[in-house]
Amino acid sequence: MWGVADRHVSVEAAIPVMEGKARRRIVRASLAVACAWAVLVAWRYVMVAGFPRVPAAGLACALFGGAVATALGWWVARRTAAAAIATLALLSAAVAAWWIPQVAAALRPLLVLEDGAAAWVALLAAAGAGAGFRLGGAIGGAADSAWFGRAFAVFCAVPVLLGTLVAGAGLRLLAVVWLGVIAHATGRVLLRRATGLTVTAVGFAVWIAVTLALGTLGMCSRAVLFGVLGVTTVLLWRHVVASVSALRFDPPPSYVGAAARAALVALIGIYWIAALAPEVGPDALGFRTAGPVHWLRAGAIRPLPEMTGSYGACAGEMLYLLALPALGVPVGKIVQLLLGVLILASMRREPFAAERAGHAALWPLMFCGSTLLWVQFAWGFVDVTQLFFMYAAVLAVWHWRRSARDPGWLWAAGLCAGTAAAVKLNGGIAAVVVGVLWVGPSFRAGWRALLADSLRLGGGVLAGLGPWLVRSWWVAGNPVFPFANRLFRSPLIDVEPPSHSFGVGTALPDLARLPWTLFFDPGKFVEVGAYHPALLALLPLGVAALLLRRSAAGSGANMPWWIAAVVAGGCWALTEQNARYSLFVLLFATVALGLGIESWRRRLGPTGGGLLGVAVLGLCLAGFGSMVARKESWLWRGIRGPALPAAVVLGDEPIDRYLAVHRETYTSARWLNDAHGAAARVLQVYGLRDHLYFEAPATSLVHGIRSLIDPMNALFEPGGWRDDATAHRALCQHGYTHVLYSTLDVRLNGLPDSRRTGLFRPAFTDRYLEPCFAAAALPALRLRAAPRAADQPPPPRRDVWPVTADPLRDWNVAGGQPRAEDGVLVLPAGTQLTRAITVRAGTLYALSVDGTVDPGGAFTVQINWLDAADRLLLFWRRAVVPECPGRFEFWQTAPQGASKAFVYLSGGVARVRAVQVQEIGGP
Repeated sequence: MWGVADRHVSVEAAIPVMEGKARRRIVRASLAVACAWAVLVAWRYVMVAGFPRVPAAGLACALFGGAVATALGWWVARRTAAAAIATLALLSAAVAAWWIPQVAAALRPLLVLEDGAAAWVALLAAAGAGAGFRLGGAIGGAADSAWFGRAFAVFCAVPVLLGTLVAGAGLRLLAVVWLGVIAHATGRVLLRRATGLTVTAVGFAVWIAVTLALGTLGMCSRAVLFGVLGVTTVLLWRHVVASVSALRFDPPPSYVGAAARAALVALIGIYWIAALAPEVGPDALGFRTAGPVHWLRAGAIRPLPEMTGSYGACAGEMLYLLALPALGVPVGKIVQLLLGVLILASMRREPFAAERAGHAALWPLMFCGSTLLWVQFAWGFVDVTQLFFMYAAVLAVWHWRRSARDPGWLWAAGLCAGTAAAVKLNGGIAAVVVGVLWVGPSFRAGWRALLADSLRLGGGVLAGLGPWLVRSWWVAGNPVFPFANRLFRSPLIDVEPPSHSFGVGTALPDLARLPWTLFFDPGKFVEVGAYHPALLALLPLGVAALLLRRSAAGSGANMPWWIAAVVAGGCWALTEQNARYSLFVLLFATVALGLGIESWRRRLGPTGGGLLGVAVLGLCLAGFGSMVARKESWLWRGIRGPALPAAVVLGDEPIDRYLAVHRETYTSARWLNDAHGAAARVLQVYGLRDHLYFEAPATSLVHGIRSLIDPMNALFEPGGWRDDATAHRALCQHGYTHVLYSTLDVRLNGLPDSRRTGLFRPAFTDRYLEPCFAAAALPALRLRAAPRAADQPPPPRRDVWPVTADPLRDWNVAGGQPRAEDGVLVLPAGTQLTRAITVRAGTLYALSVDGTVDPGGAFTVQINWLDAADRLLLFWRRAVVPECPGRFEFWQTAPQGASKAFVYLSGGVARVRAVQVQEIGGP
């Protein structure tokens, strides 16, 4: 194959160098404008977002951690063998301190911090510890790479390994490292003398093709996948050893670098915790992880009618399928974390190392600290997977421009760009960016070079994307499925699939204000995270560095990255303005800005450059805290949720309980799996989409191919429900055995039984459906083979809490002054009533509420399910809205271990005629 030379010859165009007073005036003006702009952005962002409320104990821990790290750094520098002893002693002291009542009381507020605030405290503590450890090492007289490598391994890697081994996740860490090493070794075979991220990306692209071939041939079982990886490891053992030996730890060149690197390690640790938790992300349950799970179960890659994504390009899912036997269901999050860590390492070792950046760790920290990236590891997507290949493609062109246009780099750039498009077709932006970066130098080299280079680049793109275009044409009749269906007319989807409108529009005034809106109103762009505000604050400095660059000194190396950021950002802004789809813009802009700021550091000298580094570090840490404090940043405002699920990862919270709380369909799926396995067929109605935890095929409206979805959609459209018998016959003809819907859906929420239509009417439910199970306002109903006869009695119900003449009887008044008037319970404002009932685990209960809410009032019914030791197992809540008075009935199956339930009635300005609890079924 191609050998890639390691020659670094600049092909940047020469730019006249301004000297003397003009340059000094521009420098001073640039600094003044940049400072004023940074203050304006910081003030505006703090006014919009604020900061997390952190108790004094959190800041005290950060300061104490820095002091302890200084002492340990000095000790390890003087006595290298004492590193392990120091670590164990520190861990033992921390455990012992927890058992001291005074210490435990002081630290207890840290345990109830919201996830975002807890992460911010960890970041501050890590930054202080990193700088302190560097100071201790300097005092002790040790700062070489060997000392730093041992210290890093002991103080960072060992605690992480111990924690994950306790949680049973250590094997996953080893497996994901093995996957990365195998990919790098495979890439070394094709790019023999190259190093860096592009080599690993080429290896992963090869493994995507191998997995697709095995799956198409029906050979993607666990044994085959493990066997292929094992045989490859043996055959490439020399390359594997070389890949492992290439790992090394460089000492941080400055205190700012040490603090940034330690904070970066803390962030990766937080993301590792998020990645290890059970999968609850909507895209993962819809296809990203569910598809590979179904394929592995079947041993073959086949189109799945319930998941339209299985008909299109899904290269990212091939990596998940390859790693699924070793990593389990959170495979999407773990693989994305691996690729994200490789991107962060490459940022420091390739573009920034080439420019001798003294604060290189700041820019991976800024990119990694954007909450837009955090969500990728809390929920399983493929955006980081796509970003990995897009970055590798641009990085390959960057190497090609610096290596006298070596053809190996160009072929690799095309392969990575094609693979990025195969992950999701919007990754075709990578080919556009690579083409723009390539065409200038190639055009200047002459027409013959232009033709040869275009063949190499185009061949690489075709190798990465071509197999997926052919497969989509074969299985769907549309090579770019689901796009351009007006041209290709695939029968599987509509001619014009439903589209979503995000962002601010594509008119020129809208595009002009888009960057400002993206930072300060990310909700317009589907907020699941935001860009780091430091990027906007430092933008003028980056632009000024671009204008003042000296190509002869190499400080113009950020020009390709600015071009990549502008071209990619323009393509994104003119298509679908979903912030999650713009991670590549964030990455390219961060690299370009970082290289520009590094040129300012060299220009300002040691003192000025050090102060600039401190200022950027402060913006990184403060900006992260402000991002997670935004009121709209809902994912980070819980405690031990998907963003920082430490309890479930460390084994303090059962996995079943975590999934029951964070994924409403899980409990119903587990019941259905135990009762019917894969023999059932489920219709999920209105907003439910879970193909991961159901063993049986599950159709989710409105997802799926037309032949599957259209007949069901027709039943639920206005006027589509002709009569009950026809609807029942349609459900039976399509093989459905169970129906699952949410009573909290906007179409049903607040509607009393008398106002519900179609499938949700009590008349249809009583005759054609049989309630079997209910959890989290999701009733699971079995479809009867034949309707219940009119003279056949309904399933028997036993009164657990019958309606009584005295509505206040057996209620405990905890607040307010409720009263009974003519058999009606009148609830003034602030009323709180409670009542305990005895229940049986696994039994289905029906709660009926008949009431009216006066204007301006509302009341809420809540049920807490407890075990014999009064431990809370599950809580369920339902608010009755004032516009629709009447009778409501809700179902809930008592969770396993439940022996009692507490019913809470709260609110005010309402009149309740009856509250009744009945037992429908039993174990």
